Amino acid sequence: MPQDLVKVIEGQVVVDSREVAKNFGKAHGDVLKSVDVLVRENSLTKNMFYEDSREYRGQQFRYFVMNRDGFSLLVMGFTGSKALEWKIKYIQAFNAMEKALTERNMQGLKASTTPAGDALEDAVKAKEAILKLVTGIKDGMATLQALEYAERLHGISMEPLRGLLPAAEHKIASFNPTQLGAHIGLKAQAVNKLLAERGWQKREGKVWRLTEIGKAYGEELPFKRNGHSDYRILWNEDALLELVANAEVK
Repeated sequence: MPQDLVKVIEGQVVVDSREVAKNFGKAHGDVLKSVDVLVRENSLTKNMFYEDSREYRGQQFRYFVMNRDGFSLLVMGFTGSKALEWKIKYIQAFNAMEKALTERNMQGLKASTTPAGDALEDAVKAKEAILKLVTGIKDGMATLQALEYAERLHGISMEPLRGLLPAAEHKIASFNPTQLGAHIGLKAQAVNKLLAERGWQKREGKVWRLTEIGKAYGEELPFKRNGHSDYRILWNEDALLELVANAEVK
């Protein structure tokens, strides 16, 4: 099962560098060196990797446990058909386990009188109101809007609660260009150019807007910046998988 590729430590979905090395056909020593370079070159990655060791015949052997962001950074340079196959398997495993975690806590949170429980209750109500008042808005976009409203209202992060609201009937868009780029080794600007070349988005002034084709892969989220209303686009899992597959073919 996909979930077997990942595990949960202290409420976070992670993978083991030893398993990553085995599945991607890499020497574990080379994987360790790659992680060492990532951590050394950018201090922000230290929160993505946790170093541990195990004893075997009197010797200590290093390994890393990494979260989804750490995994994405590590494997972005892995190429070939086998690498693509395992990247997709791991993406599906992370998604499945994260969904299982949130669903496991759903009933307890809904009945809770803690700030998180109150925020979830308000988010559910906000989503229902948005769907009634905003013509044509998709279920997934209403979910994101409701979560952001609850965050502002309660002053807490709703990130752990994403997915607890009633499931959307379509794939929820949640990846911005930076997050897409982390999987294919590109900066956000290059990702936007690639998305435009695929015909999924187009420029309208300074803002990217979805094309008709692009609506199958993303959703537009309205927001205010400097007193003006703009749009930002978030992309779904289908968009991510197509970009990853295309990157592997090249």
